[in-house]
Amino acid sequence: MNDLKTGPDDWAMSNRRNTLRLGYWTFAWVATMAVAAFGPRFLWDYATLPTTLGVLVNLAVGLVCGLCYELLEDIRLIALEPEISHLVMLMSLTFLVSMIVGHRRYQ
Repeated sequence: MNDLKTGPDDWAMSNRRNTLRLGYWTFAWVATMAVAAFGPRFLWDYATLPTTLGVLVNLAVGLVCGLCYELLEDIRLIALEPEISHLVMLMSLTFLVSMIVGHRRYQ
């Protein structure tokens, strides 16, 4: 039989890794909330065209990638279980990039 041997070093390493992951996700969440809160005023000056384009691109990417991600797990091409947090992060980054590109293009 295989005995699982874990020591205090394994727990400390796991705790450090999990804390870093939490920090990354927290930073990403704060950044996307800041863009949503302050972007219209400071980045694209309440322009409706860049906002509309950003929302549409964001929804399209989220829908397509979400469906593909679920399908890959269903046919067992990936071992990860699809989680909504992955999709939310992808949509947030897509929205941020599309807002920046739209702002530069329609300046």
